[in-house]
Amino acid sequence: MIGAVLRSANAADEVFDRLEAVDFYVPAHRTIFGAMRRLYDENQPIDTVTVVNNNHSLNQEQGGVEAIYGGRTSGSDELWLFPDADFARIAESMGCFGATVHRPGELASALDQAFAAGRPAVVDVKTHVEGIAPKAWEPPHE
Repeated sequence: MIGAVLRSANAADEVFDRLEAVDFYVPAHRTIFGAMRRLYDENQPIDTVTVVNNNHSLNQEQGGVEAIYGGRTSGSDELWLFPDADFARIAESMGCFGATVHRPGELASALDQAFAAGRPAVVDVKTHVEGIAPKAWEPPHE
């Protein structure tokens, strides 16, 4: 539902007529939906900026996969390594703003452009496959 609200003003009308934040099971989703509802009620745009740590893998899962398979095997990499995806181009194909970052010095400019885009945005940050992102931030539970 959160994605539908971001995609279409008509969908936002229907979703906000039928759902409330308390309808979401995950506390973080309640918080996000509540913030979106407040923006909607204030007739403000609901524009998100999503930053992707794009290392074309689920390398956080590598250890678990290899533990199950008894170490790195010829097929174990297929479970956590993927072909590179261009998330900025995917975002643009859906009417969003997309930017790709290849070097740390490009990030500030990409974020400035994303925040100024006036529509949902994706910043696709290409990172090394061995780099593991820290745990994602979650809003405080209510």
